[in-house]
Amino acid sequence: MASRPTRNSADAPERQPRLVPVRVVVVVYIVAAVLWILGSSPLGDMFTQATGIPRWAVEIAKGVLFVAVTAVVLQVVLRRREDAQDAAEARTRDTNRKLSATEGQTQLQATALSSTASAVLITERDGTIEWVNAAFERMSGYPASVAVGATPRLLRSGEHDAGFYRELWETILAGQVWHGEIVNRRRDGALYTVSQTITPVVAAPGEVQYFVAVHEDITARIRAEQQLEASRAQLQALFDHALDAIVLADDQGRYTEVNPAVSALTGYSRDELLGMRAADLVATDQQPAEMANRFATFLAVGAESGTFALRHKDGHVVQTDYRAVAGIQPGVHLSILRDVTARYEMLRALTLAEAEFRGLAEHAADIVAKLRVDDDGRRQVDYINPAVTTILGYPQQELYDDPDLLFDLLHLRDDDRDHDRDHDRNDVQDLHPTPEEPITLATVQVEGADGRPVWLEIHSTLTDPPTSPVTIQLVARDVTARLEMTQALEQALDDQLAAAEQLRTLSALKDTFLQSVSHELRTPLTSILGFAQLLADPDQGLSPAQTRGFHERILNNARRLQRLVDDLLDVDGFAQGRIEVDREPTDLSALIERMVHEVDLDDHQVALDLEPITMELDALRIERLVTNLLHNVVRHTPADSRVWVRTRATPDGVELTVDDDGPGIPDADRQRLIAPLHQGVGAMSSAQPGLGVGLSLATTFAQVHGGDLAITDSPAGGTRITVTLAHPRTGDRQATADLATGGS
Repeated sequence: MASRPTRNSADAPERQPRLVPVRVVVVVYIVAAVLWILGSSPLGDMFTQATGIPRWAVEIAKGVLFVAVTAVVLQVVLRRREDAQDAAEARTRDTNRKLSATEGQTQLQATALSSTASAVLITERDGTIEWVNAAFERMSGYPASVAVGATPRLLRSGEHDAGFYRELWETILAGQVWHGEIVNRRRDGALYTVSQTITPVVAAPGEVQYFVAVHEDITARIRAEQQLEASRAQLQALFDHALDAIVLADDQGRYTEVNPAVSALTGYSRDELLGMRAADLVATDQQPAEMANRFATFLAVGAESGTFALRHKDGHVVQTDYRAVAGIQPGVHLSILRDVTARYEMLRALTLAEAEFRGLAEHAADIVAKLRVDDDGRRQVDYINPAVTTILGYPQQELYDDPDLLFDLLHLRDDDRDHDRDHDRNDVQDLHPTPEEPITLATVQVEGADGRPVWLEIHSTLTDPPTSPVTIQLVARDVTARLEMTQALEQALDDQLAAAEQLRTLSALKDTFLQSVSHELRTPLTSILGFAQLLADPDQGLSPAQTRGFHERILNNARRLQRLVDDLLDVDGFAQGRIEVDREPTDLSALIERMVHEVDLDDHQVALDLEPITMELDALRIERLVTNLLHNVVRHTPADSRVWVRTRATPDGVELTVDDDGPGIPDADRQRLIAPLHQGVGAMSSAQPGLGVGLSLATTFAQVHGGDLAITDSPAGGTRITVTLAHPRTGDRQATADLATGGS
């Protein structure tokens, strides 16, 4: 009997079973049995005699009937078996299709677990580790060959007591998810902190069979939080222990926070000060409305400094210097006051720096992709999630249609390859030098669809051995905001350090200036008083020559005082933009000769080389200019130094140079000396130290005459100061100095 062909092809059409009803088969079989029995009984003989049919014919009919009935029954049985086999094969094919789909999904999930940045381990109910991913190996230092079969006890650090672990086990054995932070120990002994989530896997109702634990390493975050807290504590300590009084106020000027130095300064307690305003402490007769307007102006300008007289709680007046800055934070304004009543030296100004330590910006989902390089070198994108559109701006379908675009964007390429996109499997293997060491934390800059630069932190893992085809699982995180924030914080810190340095410099300049003013004013006043007392005493018996000499000294010191006062007034006048220039025809050579003879040159040897030049000048200002230049030479050169004063006409006006053979001025100090209140090295030790405004005023006098002042090296070995003066413009005989563009 020939066997029926087996139909295993998935494309073969499925035949519906053609079944004969069972009752029909039974009826046919009963009829056949009755006829058989009748034919074999005496009734059969009677039938043959009555009909004349031979007996052998009846036997043949019985045999045919037996064969026919048997054939029908066999056909029904075989057809039923065939139909049942077809149905079983159909169910098998359907089951195979479902199993194939399930295996593919399971493989995808296993791949995602293997390549995730978080450590994942699966344990049995008793804690025996069944499986760990690559991130667990990197995080703990234990390879899978060591971890599998062990228990999580190999990670215990000793930082947690038995009660901690007992509560953990009670939670997960009850079928509940446990989440918390735990300190583990790496294989090399180093401690690290993880955020751990343990999820029970229930195989039957109420029966826990497995546990899935996910570890996220938060060691860096914990360290950053500790550093931030330490920084805040340091800032608070500086705030609490600063010798300067520090006040924080709101937009209405009410004090919201004060340090202990404010209580020491005012006599009020902290609780009494909170809610007060500057108007409650002012010792002058300023009205509240005037103080409110002053505070509003301060908010608009953004900064203010000056002096403030406040009344102590016991009634006495305290004089303070203050500096105020508006908007150090929204709605927060800072004032720093220093008690100058007892003339304490100024201490380092307190600078409040708010460090914002928020490293990661996770406002969008990460890019997850599954990529493949086929045997022929063609690149394929098997999967890319929608986050690629959010982060890079490229539609998913575009990357599916053009896989090379995604590979190139994510730097998955060989730098030595041809640029005609002739790719091969080296593209992926360059990203992963060895399958055992997948590339992680590879930060690269890519270009978004709109052309903007995007920084990505890429985690990628080879999911197959390095054979054809090669497949990688990739996770890319947008870290652009984090990098930009770091740069902004660094820049903000640099700016605040620069501002603090500038405050210290200005404070030192102010102290030096006050010292210089005190010295410069006291010296001639003392001389004037001394000689005047001698002249007023009739018992001294002074000769006419002595009397005349004393008068000349008194006159010279009075002129010196007048020059100092004029310098101070000019500095203030230029700062306020109130200096006027009155030009008139002036013999510049004669003016310079007169100034050389009037200035006390302290045994300096002066040589003049002056061209006869007459031009329209403000004679008083130019006299002051020449005087300041000569005094500058006297202060910064030895007594026997030589000085050369020269003038020459130029197409635009005149050039005046003063050379000396003294020690010279370093390049780094030249521009600084032109600024107000700065003095050269050794000026304070000079017999005439000055105020530190001479060269600054000389520069300004030159600028209001259309020229300038420059300091260079002299051919004589010392310093050369060059002053240029320009002819006035038509109608410019009465000019006002424009300090915004020409003043120093």
